[in-house]
Amino acid sequence: MSIVEQSTLYNIVGILSILVLSVFVGRSYPSPFFQNWIRAYAGGLLLLICEFVANRMGRLPWLTLVEIALLTAICWCFVRTGQILQQREPLALRVLAVMLVASLTLCSVLLANRLPFEVVCGPFVLTYAFLHGWLGYQLIRSNHHARPSGAMYLGIPLIASGVWFALYPIVERSSLNWVGYLVSAILNLLVGVGMVIFLIEDTACKLRVKNEALTRLDQLKSLFINLMSHEFKTPLTSVSSAVWLLRHGSPVPLTPFQEELIDTVQEQTRVLERLLNDILDYARAETSTLRYKFARISLTQLTEGIARAMRPIFERGNVDFAYESCEDELIVEADGDRIKQVVMNLLNNALKFTPAGGEVRLTLSHREESAVVIVSDTGPGIAKEHHEAIFERFFQLDTSGVEAATGLGLGLPLSRAIIEQGHRGKLSVDATVVVGARFVITLPKQVLQHRETVFTLAGTDV
Repeated sequence: MSIVEQSTLYNIVGILSILVLSVFVGRSYPSPFFQNWIRAYAGGLLLLICEFVANRMGRLPWLTLVEIALLTAICWCFVRTGQILQQREPLALRVLAVMLVASLTLCSVLLANRLPFEVVCGPFVLTYAFLHGWLGYQLIRSNHHARPSGAMYLGIPLIASGVWFALYPIVERSSLNWVGYLVSAILNLLVGVGMVIFLIEDTACKLRVKNEALTRLDQLKSLFINLMSHEFKTPLTSVSSAVWLLRHGSPVPLTPFQEELIDTVQEQTRVLERLLNDILDYARAETSTLRYKFARISLTQLTEGIARAMRPIFERGNVDFAYESCEDELIVEADGDRIKQVVMNLLNNALKFTPAGGEVRLTLSHREESAVVIVSDTGPGIAKEHHEAIFERFFQLDTSGVEAATGLGLGLPLSRAIIEQGHRGKLSVDATVVVGARFVITLPKQVLQHRETVFTLAGTDV
């Protein structure tokens, strides 16, 4: 194999590397730009194969015509690629068509006179060189003016390739024509490296842009939640006060129908207040403003007080309620209000999903270094595949057939954050339960942290 053939093979490998990389990049960035880019380099690969055959078999007329057709197609693809990149028409299509027809006519005349190949293909090679450099310039320009990306690493070797291809007719005539193929191979490999850098840097750039957009949206969402919650809180307080005055400040006795209406308004006001408090706590958690004040508290007295407060509510719902506690008084270091919030939330959830005649049980026990609070019910239970999903924000189980199962899906995520991030404990669903659901809270008796703690709700990072 001659040195010219070897250099041609090196060049084929270079073009093939660009083509393979272009296919991968085109899959990551499906667009007309890369479609035309791939077509251009596929034509370049075929052109080099024709050159290899010509070096082996001689310069046949039909082979020259094939190469002219390939050069025409490559030039057309490069023009379309540049037009897409520039987002406007840099050359009028009719002008380009006239140029191509003139080049084809000139080459046909030159072929008819059997002039050398480098003279025949000269106009096309010069056009190809110009378009190569022009496309590289547009890539660098788009990188500089539009946004930072990896386009510059493609543009520089493309411009160098365009300059080199302009010298092709001169090199082809000399005895050092193999240098032309070798230099082209090196430049094509550089374009391939540029393609890899483009893919890496442009992917990183897109991820940065998306991350910034998501961060802005998340900030706007948090701001909206804060503003909405505070705007709702004032009129809701007014409604609650008005309902209290209607019940206790009326100079005449209320009729049963009026009492029923006031009860309905009062109950729905409590529902709105609970939802609003969930939203406010969620907003504070997202903005790292939810704080704890730790103290040594009696968990036994706390759970007994919760049981006394919740028992009438369960009786109205015709649900049996049982409370069990260990004999020893359990003293823990915790924020009593936040622990009460978690236990009350779990009991309210149990009441929602437990049908009339069912049972809800609150149990307090202890281990060596921790206290355990268990809330169990005899409701429909929770499928194992949802044991972790229920702790995600806004996730709600299918409540079809469950009366008054209202909420935003924020209670359990907040409860887990309070227990696990605020108190270094654990809140989980017991997977061994066959009937109903059982939530287990494990609290360390000593929390080795500052008395006032800030945490961010799990899963809010963008």
